[in-house]
Amino acid sequence: FLRNAVEKIAGPHVAVIDTGAAVARQAAKILGEHGLVNGNAVA
Repeated sequence: FLRNAVEKIAGPHVAVIDTGAAVARQAAKILGEHGLVNGNAVA
């Protein structure tokens, strides 16, 4: 959502790293370990 604006302001010498997918995988792993996964969730 803000990535384009950040890249424009930061310039070509700055790499914007999107960690959203990695954070989601780790959250799913931890929730699964604690039996807190909702099997009826809509993705």
